[in-house]
Amino acid sequence: MADHPDSVLAEVCVGAFATASVPLPEIAARRAAPGPQGSKPVPLKHMKHADDQTVVGISALLHAVHAAGWGNASFHDWGAIGVPRFVGRMNIAVAVSQSLHDPTWGVSPNIIPNQSLHSLSGTISLALGLHGPNFGVGGGPNAVAEGLLTAISSIQSDRLPGLWVVLSQFDPEPIPDEKGVSAIPVTCMAAAIALISTRPGRSVLRLVARRSTAAGGTALPRLIDFLGKPAGANSAWECPVNGVGTLELTVT
Repeated sequence: MADHPDSVLAEVCVGAFATASVPLPEIAARRAAPGPQGSKPVPLKHMKHADDQTVVGISALLHAVHAAGWGNASFHDWGAIGVPRFVGRMNIAVAVSQSLHDPTWGVSPNIIPNQSLHSLSGTISLALGLHGPNFGVGGGPNAVAEGLLTAISSIQSDRLPGLWVVLSQFDPEPIPDEKGVSAIPVTCMAAAIALISTRPGRSVLRLVARRSTAAGGTALPRLIDFLGKPAGANSAWECPVNGVGTLELTVT
């Protein structure tokens, strides 16, 4: 890293993006209508048992599609990467508590497909009719860096026309009781970003993997804050990546 302190490792363009921040009590209302008015509806069967982070992630995704004017666009060959942080803890707390109190209690078949690392990316694929790869990345405290680095690597292969990356987490992280209820106010937040290969004139933001020692914040709230500010308000958002350097999101 010392020989090439600022060398660019990879660079892709952001074709669309949107964020969502929803207080925990308001998430239920998003299940039936996660997107803005006039956006493509998502069948309730895909949302009814979805984890809260998936619901808010899909909401951010549909707002990104709407903001970009892509309502009639086909994403048939696109891929999707879901990047949730500590997914499923609220509902799993209920399931474990019930099992401990009543050994005869059975686990709902909806738990596994809706409370796993790949649940968010799978629901994205269903919502937009994707036929490209979809998978979950991260899941832990460094999910933002891990997810974006994986996304850059995936879109650089030139096998995909585009890639949706949706990151989500609670803020602050809730500590659920045995009924799955948080004792403190919690907001679920998500950022949806559409990555495309570098094409001059089409980028809103530019995501760069840079060999550097610059410090930065890894938290999703800081990324959402950066995306929510007017163009030119910030020059860049940086996120350190172990063994690589930094990820940098810049306005172009």
